[in-house]
Amino acid sequence: MPAPVQVAFKRIGEPVVGQNGYLGFLKGKTEVHKAGSRPGNAKALDSDILVEHNVEIVVRDGARLYVDMFRPADSDEKIPAILSWSFYGKNGLEKFEGLDPAHWCPHGYAIISVDSRGAGSSDGQISVMGTQDAEDGYDVVEAIAKMDWCNGSIGMAGNSALAISQ
Repeated sequence: MPAPVQVAFKRIGEPVVGQNGYLGFLKGKTEVHKAGSRPGNAKALDSDILVEHNVEIVVRDGARLYVDMFRPADSDEKIPAILSWSFYGKNGLEKFEGLDPAHWCPHGYAIISVDSRGAGSSDGQISVMGTQDAEDGYDVVEAIAKMDWCNGSIGMAGNSALAISQ
C-alpha cells in the first residue's frame, strides 16, 4: 500500500466586507456610476450607468439566481440586453471574460451579469454543460425579456465558459 499523501491545509476566516475586494451581498442596491468616474480603477466612463445589484430571478424549480444589471442611466426607451452567464462571480463592473458595460451601455445596451446556479449567492450546486444550466438559462432569458426596460431582444456573449453556456 502506498504511503498516504500529505496535504497542506490552512483554515481561512469568513469573508469580511471591505477586505480583499469583498463587497458583500448587495441585494437590491441600486446606484449610478457617473460619467467620468472610474469604478474599480477602470477607464473613465463615457456616460452614466445605472447598476442594480443582485436582482433575484426565480427559475422553474424555485431556485433563486442573482444577476447584476447595467443599463444606460439616461434612457427611457426600451433597450436590448446582452447576457453574460458563468460561475466566475460578478462583483464589479466587468465579469471575468464577459462584456464591459462601460463600452456597451453608451451604445444603448443593457449588460446582464448572471451568477449561475451555485455561484456567488445563487442557490444550488454548480452545473457545467448539463441540462440544468440550459433550463436555467432559458428561464433567465425569458425573465429579462419581460422586464419593463427591455425591448425583448436578448443576446449572450463571452468566451470560454461564458461561450460554452450559450
